Order: sequence, then C-alpha cells, then structure tokens
Amino acid sequence: MGREVVDFDSGWRFLCGDVPYPNTFWGLSKAGICTQGGSGEEFDDSDWEKIDLPHDFVHLGERDYSDEPPRRYADGTAMTNSALQHDPFRMWDTGDWIQNRGCYRYGIGWYRKRFRLEEADRDKRIFIEFDGVCRDSQVWCNGFSLGRHESGYTGFAYELTDFARFGGENLLAVRADSTLPEGWYYEGGGIYRHVRLLKLERICFVRHGVRIQASASPRIRIGYRLENRLEPGRKVRFHCTVFSPDGTFAGEGSLEFLPEYWREAGAELELTLNSCKFWSPAHPQLYTAVCEIESGGAVFDRVKVKFGLRSAVFDAQRGFLLNGEPLKIKGMCCHQDHAGVGTAVPDAVQEFRLLRLREMGCNAYRVAHHAPSPELADLCDRLGILLLPENRLLSSAPEQLGQLREMVCAFRNHPSVILWSLGNEETRVQFFPEGPRIVETLKHFVRQFDDRPVTAALFSNYLTSGPAALDRMLPTARALDVMGFNYCDQHWFFYRAANPEQPFLVTEESSLSPVRGCYRDDHEHGKLSWLGTEKPFDFARRWALVRDYSFIAGLFIWTGFDYRGEPTPLPRPAAASSFGVMDSCGFAKDSFYYYAAQWRPEPLLYAFPPWTHRVEPGIPVPVYAFTNCDEAELLINGRTVCHRKAVDGVVCFGEFPYEPGVLCVKGSGPGSQTVEFVSHTAGEPAALRLESAFRGANVELVNVFIVDNFGVVIPDAELPVIFELTEGVLLGTGNGRPDDTVRDDSPCRTTFAGCAQAIIRRPPGAPITVRSPGLPPARLG
Repeated sequence: MGREVVDFDSGWRFLCGDVPYPNTFWGLSKAGICTQGGSGEEFDDSDWEKIDLPHDFVHLGERDYSDEPPRRYADGTAMTNSALQHDPFRMWDTGDWIQNRGCYRYGIGWYRKRFRLEEADRDKRIFIEFDGVCRDSQVWCNGFSLGRHESGYTGFAYELTDFARFGGENLLAVRADSTLPEGWYYEGGGIYRHVRLLKLERICFVRHGVRIQASASPRIRIGYRLENRLEPGRKVRFHCTVFSPDGTFAGEGSLEFLPEYWREAGAELELTLNSCKFWSPAHPQLYTAVCEIESGGAVFDRVKVKFGLRSAVFDAQRGFLLNGEPLKIKGMCCHQDHAGVGTAVPDAVQEFRLLRLREMGCNAYRVAHHAPSPELADLCDRLGILLLPENRLLSSAPEQLGQLREMVCAFRNHPSVILWSLGNEETRVQFFPEGPRIVETLKHFVRQFDDRPVTAALFSNYLTSGPAALDRMLPTARALDVMGFNYCDQHWFFYRAANPEQPFLVTEESSLSPVRGCYRDDHEHGKLSWLGTEKPFDFARRWALVRDYSFIAGLFIWTGFDYRGEPTPLPRPAAASSFGVMDSCGFAKDSFYYYAAQWRPEPLLYAFPPWTHRVEPGIPVPVYAFTNCDEAELLINGRTVCHRKAVDGVVCFGEFPYEPGVLCVKGSGPGSQTVEFVSHTAGEPAALRLESAFRGANVELVNVFIVDNFGVVIPDAELPVIFELTEGVLLGTGNGRPDDTVRDDSPCRTTFAGCAQAIIRRPPGAPITVRSPGLPPARLG
C-alpha cells in the first residue's frame, strides 16, 4: 500500500504542428467521443518523432527573421518610445517583438504517450502531474478532456481515475500552444519540465497537502490536508517523524481524527525537535519530515518533506536578517534557458548554473519572471542559495489568483524562499489607482497560505528625479511589505526619506550589455563592448551604495546568464541578450570577476582585456582590473609600468603601448595579503583542450577550448569543431554568441572567443571526441 510515483518523462511521441479536430457530427459536444483527432485513441501517431522529456520544440524549429508590422496603442498612436514623452505611464515599446522572442517561430506541438495500468491499480486514485507546459496546454486521457492550463510557468495536476482503463492500455495526449507570448523574451514551447504519474490510495494527502512552518527554533508546526474516498466513518491517524540533517531521530508526533467522506479535511500538529541546526547559505542544514496517514494498522500515504530551521526578516533599518544576523543579499536574476537545450534545462545543467553562481559569491537567485521548477528550488535548498520566486502577472483575476496560489503552495516549505514577488515592472498597474487595490488583494490572498512577506519589482525610470515624481507610484509601492526597486538609483533615497519604516530591496540592477570577449563594438555581427560607454563601470557605484547602506537589504543583478531573446540594445542579427555576467553556456565574462571580487572573502584580482591584441606593437591598448585589493601594480614583460588605487573595486590603469609577452598585475590589501594575475599573449591555434565542466546523474557538460602550444586559450579563436560520441546522446551544443544561428542539436559548432560547449548523455567511460580541421583531435574518456 501507499504512494507510488512513476517517472513519466520517457516514451513520448511528438508532432510539431497542429492536428485539426475531426470533422464529425458530434464534434466536441459529447464527453470522450473524440477518437480520431490528436487526442483520440484511434489516431495514428506512428510517424511522429520519439522524444523524452523535458522537451522544448521551439529552439529546434525554424528561425523567424521576417519584418514586423508596426504596433499601435488603442488610440492609434504608434507604439514607440517617443510616445512616452506624451504619456510616460504607458507600457514602453519593447522594440522588435520577433527579435525579442529570439527570432524563432512559435506555434503548436502535440505530445502523446501510451501507458499501461495494471488491474491491481483499480482501487487506486491515479493522477498526472506536470511541472510546466509552455503554454496554453490542453490534456486528454483516453479521449476525455482533463482540462486546460494557460500559464507555462506553474505546475498543475489532473486526476485520471474515472477515465483510466485498468488491466489495459491508456493514452495521454497534450496540446501545447506557444503562439501567443506570456513574456517578452524567449519562452520556448512544449512540455519543458518533468511529468509524473501518481498512484495513490483512497485515503491520501491532497496536492501540496503538507505545510511545515519553521523558524529559528526547534518548535515547528505541521499542517496537513487529506481526503478520504475509501469509506464513511473511517478514523485515520496522522503521524510525522522528523530526522535531523545528519539522519538521526529529531522528534515525532501524531493525532487521530475522523475525516468526512469525499471531503478535504486537515489539522495541525506541533512538535518540539531535540536539535536546532539552522539553515543558511554557509550551512544549508535540511531536516526531513516523514508524514504518514495510517488507518486500521496500514499506512495509506507517505510523503517526505525537506525543510529548514531559520528565520528570515526584512527590517527597515538593518536590511535582511537571517537567523537574527544581517546578511546582504547578493543575487542574480536568471531565466530558465541554456545554450543547446532551450528552456528544457536538464536538472544537472540547473545544478551547474547554480554552482557557477555560487562560485562567484552569489547567495540569492531571482526567478525571472515566473515560478521556479521544483528541481531548482530543491537545489537552492541544498546548495544554500536564497530564492525569490516571482508571480507572472500582477493581477487579482481568478486565473492569476490560481497561478499565485499554485506557486506559493508548491514552494512554501523551502527554506531558501525568503519572500514572494507579485510581479515585475507592471508599469500599467503601478502608476494607476488599480495598483494598490490589486496589491492589497494579492498580499492578503498569499497570507491564506504562507506568512512570508511580498514585494514587487517596480520601475520608475520614466520619472524625473525628485520626491514629487514618485507621488504617482507611492500608493502601489506602500502597499507592499518590502519595496522592490528595479534600477532607478536616482529615486532610492527620495523614496527612503518618504518611507523610512518600509524594508527596501533592489530587485533588479546593473543591466550590462557586453558580449563575452568583445572589446570593440561590432553591431553588424551583434557584438557590443562596454568599454565604449559613457560610464562603463557605473555598476560598481551602485553596488557600493547597496553595500554601504544597511537599510538596503541587497540587490539582484540583471542577469546571471545570457538568454535567448530581448537582445537590447543589439540590432539584428543578434537574437539573444548579452546582459549576463556569464554567457548562455556559463562561460564567465569580465563582470563575473568584479562580483567575485566584491562578494567572495579571499583576495582576488582579474585584469582585462586579455593580453592578446590584434594590433601592431606600440599601438596604445587599455588595461583594467577588478579587485578587492586597495591598490594594484601593473607590469608588462616584467617591467613595472604604474601603480593605481582601486575605486569601488575597479582599477583603471590607462592605455599603454602594446608589447606581446606577459602582462602581470599584483594587488595588495590590508596586512600582508597579496594576489597576482597573469595574462600571456596567445600564439597560433595548436590544440583542443577538453574539460568536463560538470557531470550530474545522467547529463554532462563538456567544454572545448582552442589553445596554443603553451596551453594558452586564444581569446578570439573562431574555429569549427565537431563533437563525436560512440555511445550516448548529444543533447545540444552552444558557444555563447548572440547571433549564432546554428541549430542547437548540431554536433558542429564554431568556437566563440576561444570556446564552445556540448551537453551530452553518455555511459561511464564512453569517450567523447572533438575534432577541428588542422588540429589534432581531443578525447575525453
């Protein structure tokens, strides 16, 4: 007896395109009679593609470089940024909408899976759970419509019990329509997150039916909800056993009650644990609660819930307090999108990305701009990364309330979650009278399910600097538990002066647009350098503000990784952003090392550009450094050139005549701590260097670098490489280039700024070989 969870990711059939509804007399007017269309059992899908989940059908489809018709407001005014001069509270122009969505053709995809339910399952309740389908999905079981789910970002479940065939074959069909956007960036399409089949007893927990309320105390409360469909008058016992992070017994409790037949029922149990080990980024200690429903001496349902003991408080004066101690939030905003796989990011790649962020010193992750996947939240718990989930739309309409409830109930047990964001840059709402009413409704709606505070990422860049300019936004902002500012540091202190008792968080900041390895603008090829901007290092000033003012809880940088779509300000052919401190493969850009120097405790020094310039010797070239040292010394070919002080972690050495050889920068800080950074001039391509960047349970990321005879990475090498597997599967390849148009599943990729990446599945020991014309092949066993 008990709960059985079946992985439902494998064995699907897929068609990119729509399947017309059959032209029958009854059409859709009767339940379960549609046997011929894409949802029907008699439909022949034998020529459909065989796929496993997660799956994003858009990133492998056709690209769309068509011209876009001009867009207009309802009054006929062209939707351009100049229109904002007349009404700055309209939504701004997003630019090229096709380009914003990544220059892909969106559309419809169908998924079908046949599966067997045994005769022994007849007395069970059968459910299907989806973690995310992008988007506007419809699901059928054996020709019966189960429902429709509009959002692509929240999970959902349907019960199959009444429609299932026990002792025989069943058919599940899913139609996903990504034609209309839910966001303004690349969203992909299809079943891009995991799917599970649940077999439950007739007495079982309801979906998200266990809630654990914990703080920085051994006293916890466990709320639960269950349903009895077995028989009337059945007495049940709820029992919970808690285990400490080291696996030892920490406490237990139980209570008995008589639930009504065919109705949800629940209660709450209080426990005092025999240990109190706090969860924090430094020590992500996780307890495990094993919750059981017993009746008549049998266990009918059992779920395991991870949780942490910790307090998370936003204070108007001291910022963010974790377990009573101030902790500055050093966060990154991230999309679910990675080179080679689109939005269907494998769990191992999610972990790789989080580890890269943590390597930089990042301690927080804002999900942009939607609910996270369950696997991402689990990883944040385990790795000690604070998590800010975000509601997709700032609206209190029934559909949006349902999405918000799903997000809160799905992730409220996670200690990494520190607050809820109600929405992002909802400029149509935040400046108008509807704004505070909607926020109040959503805030109190959340309180029904969780007691964490709410924020929203508000945007005031349309407003001139000064206290009067904020008046129109104040009602909405003041309705929030925690004020969230996107950018607009010119307004921070005016807002603070007017609202000194409201906690304050910078929810988004410092959008930089440099392409990795690019130090000269090349708009024709979609490349942008930050060194030519008026204030290239102004982001350092803004971090210094956050660091130095205790009332600011912290900030989230836009973004951790590049992502498809929203390539502002790059023109076509660029179809991907370059906002990230890392590119879409996770290769670090220069800004990665700025935040590492500011956020990590050990001395760190990083100089750039690389000392490989395609200019004649003697031509002046710039040298910069990021560091947490007080000052730095610059040496060229062993000769000291100058000393410079660091300002907010940035050292601007100036320009010097280029001499191929060795550039060295030495830094010194308080006491005797010193650190050194060396950059060698690269020679001609001589070899391929392979490294396994990360290997998870069933997915591996393999990086390839073009190096010279001395192993120096050639920072501007663009050479074709071919990835070959004798066993296993190539999931995708990438290089981080924003205008790359090669299909993601191609084994052939041109390196960009000296490197490229493959995402593979291979048996242990099975080799991967990489070849490039004119270079010896490289092999990784």
